Amino acid sequence: MNNSEIRKKIQEINKKPISQKSKSREIFDLLNKTKPVVIIKVPDCTHYTRKCNIIAKCCGNKYGCRFCHNENEDHDIDRFSTEQIECKICNTVQDVSNKCISCSIEFDDYFCSKCILWKNNDGKNIAKHCDKCKICRVSEHELTHCDDCNLCFPKETYDTHECSKSYIGNCCICKNGTFDSSDTSVLLVCKHVMHSKCLAEYLKTNYRCPLCRVSLYELSAYWDVLRLERDSNTMPEEYNEWKTDIFCNDCNKKNIIKYHFVYNECPECKGFNTQINNIIKTELENVS
Repeated sequence: MNNSEIRKKIQEINKKPISQKSKSREIFDLLNKTKPVVIIKVPDCTHYTRKCNIIAKCCGNKYGCRFCHNENEDHDIDRFSTEQIECKICNTVQDVSNKCISCSIEFDDYFCSKCILWKNNDGKNIAKHCDKCKICRVSEHELTHCDDCNLCFPKETYDTHECSKSYIGNCCICKNGTFDSSDTSVLLVCKHVMHSKCLAEYLKTNYRCPLCRVSLYELSAYWDVLRLERDSNTMPEEYNEWKTDIFCNDCNKKNIIKYHFVYNECPECKGFNTQINNIIKTELENVS
């Protein structure tokens, strides 16, 4: 209803043979009914494919998941306090569950009423609640909880994992916490921790810890390849007397060795995970 239509309606009300109080009430109702409806768009969720939005108890706003909430608000959500959701198909607001009370669709393959979590089980990464961790873990493997580490590990590696409280921290790739993550965690040789998925992606292009630069796995076969490459490429004669002061990231030893443009081998551990601290230049003497 536009402004001219509203004025016309008000004029009609004023002509009615009723009391001024009744006229005021009708005009009030008219103006309130014609107020524009403000539609707040729920941000598209890039984290999950669930068919419902959560209604945050802290602020009353609707989001696709807790991550969407935290990215758009100035406070973090208490996911466990969530009591209501909205169906994305029919927009019905309802109590937390995995089935819409109106259109009867299931919001996702997996639902945990303890964690207020919906998850698509893609046939590989299956979600399961751990009562000891008090959250859901997602893994393609069967998980076993370690009471000493207070974390879950794949059953096939449980007997060989090293118990350490270092698992509880932030992933050195994504910087997010490891304990309350649905993904499993991996303790690196250097005692830093990564999410399993972050490690798998990181190893495609790197072999050293991003924090301390220690090799992430046994690389003797790779060192053999580099040694062969170094020995098959002779340095120019003018560099024959040059030395370099190196530090080995794996064994933490310093040494002075013959300088090479690319491959500087640690004489202690026979690895090439080294960095140059200083180049000692010695000019060749002219022999006449």
